[in-house]
Amino acid sequence: MKRALVLILLAGVATLLPQASASAGPDPDGQVAPQLTANCQHSLGAGAVRSAGAVTLYSDRDVRVGAVQLCKDSSSRFWGYLTLDQPLAAGRWANAYIDAYWNGEYRATYSCAGSEGNGHIKPNERSCWTRKIYGTDPRWTYYVYAFACFGVFDDTSRCYADGKTKFTHR
Repeated sequence: MKRALVLILLAGVATLLPQASASAGPDPDGQVAPQLTANCQHSLGAGAVRSAGAVTLYSDRDVRVGAVQLCKDSSSRFWGYLTLDQPLAAGRWANAYIDAYWNGEYRATYSCAGSEGNGHIKPNERSCWTRKIYGTDPRWTYYVYAFACFGVFDDTSRCYADGKTKFTHR
């Protein structure tokens, strides 16, 4: 009887403890896997995650504040998506960027704040997406990165967190 009671109590305590996640630590390339379900939302239709990385604090890389994702839809269009774990506080901004490469040569950068994106993340918001770009040829490679910063939008001198995906072919 006592043994059963001890096992029940231990099981109850175990459910109160933070759960370790195999995806929370760095992978062999040094990226921290995101803990939230992938979103890949866009006004022109959602897609699937092709690559993702955690957005972490500069001061403590173990503290995650969001996720950055390279997304692809069924029409082979790619875009960057940034989601924060909490709404952004006053006096802060965040933005995601997608770089496009042809045969390894840089071609263009698009951001949430650019044409066809939904705008950078402002206080009390949690997500943004870049424009969708076509990439049916396997010679295209994409890379998404994001910053979270204090102060005025587009001043990256006061950032406190960032994240990136791996370079990914179609």
